[in-house]
Amino acid sequence: MFWHLILILFSPLYLMFALLIRGDQARLVVALYQQVLVLQRQLGKQPSLMKGERLALVLSGLLLAKERLGEALLIVKPETLVGWHRAIVRRHWRLLSSRKPGRPPEITPQMEQLVLRIARENRWMGYGKIAGEMGKLGYSRFGRTSVKRILKQHGVTPERRHSFGLGWLQFLSHYGQFIWASDFATVTTATLQTYYLVFFLEIGTRRIIHCNVSTSPDEDWVAQQFRNLSVLSDKLPTYLIHDRDSKYTRHADSLLEDVGT
Repeated sequence: MFWHLILILFSPLYLMFALLIRGDQARLVVALYQQVLVLQRQLGKQPSLMKGERLALVLSGLLLAKERLGEALLIVKPETLVGWHRAIVRRHWRLLSSRKPGRPPEITPQMEQLVLRIARENRWMGYGKIAGEMGKLGYSRFGRTSVKRILKQHGVTPERRHSFGLGWLQFLSHYGQFIWASDFATVTTATLQTYYLVFFLEIGTRRIIHCNVSTSPDEDWVAQQFRNLSVLSDKLPTYLIHDRDSKYTRHADSLLEDVGT
C-alpha cells in the first residue's frame, strides 16, 4: 500500500522529468546512471577494474568538461582517473624513447683507452660528462654505465670538483634581472596527442614573459616566438639561457643577438 501511494504521488513528476529530457540517448544515460547508483549502494565496496576498463574510463572521462567530470564519475575519484592517465602517458613516452632492439656496440680496446685518456686528462669530469665527450667523437651509444665500468676496472676515479666564489643561487640573486630562461614542456592529451609548450621566464622575478603552444613547433614557429618577445617586452634581456634542444634553431637565436641579447 505504501509503495502504491508513492507511485501515485511521484509518477507525474518522473513523467514530467522524462519529457524534459530530449532524445532517447539522453534518457538511456539517465536510466543507466540510476542503475549504477543502485548497484553502488548494494555493493558497498570499491570495485576492482581491469586495465581495459581503466583505459575506457580515461578516454571517455577526460574528454568531459572539468566541471562535469566529478558528476560523471561514481566508482572512482577524478584524481584517480588523472593518475591512470599519467601512468599511460609515462608508458607512452617510455616506449617512444626506448632504444632500438639489438645488442649495444662492442667496446674495443681503442675505445677503452680513449675513455681513460679523457678521464686522466680531465680529472674533474664525471661519468656522464665523459660519455658526452665520447658522443662528440662519434660514439653516440656510449653510455654513462660503460664509462663507469671501464674506469672502475682500471682504478680511475673522477675527482670531486669543488666550487669557489658565488654559488648558482647567489649568482642569480645578483644578476637574475639581466637573465631570461626558456624551455619546452610537453602536455599529452587523453588520446596521446602531444602539445609542445614553450615559455620565456624572467629569472629575477620568476615572471612568465611569453608562452605559446603547438603540436608541431617547426623552425618558423619557434622563430616567431622569439620575434614576439620584442613586442611583449620593452627591454630584452642581456642573456637568454636555453638547452641544446634542436627546436632552438640558430636562426631563432640570431633574432635576439641582432638586438643585443
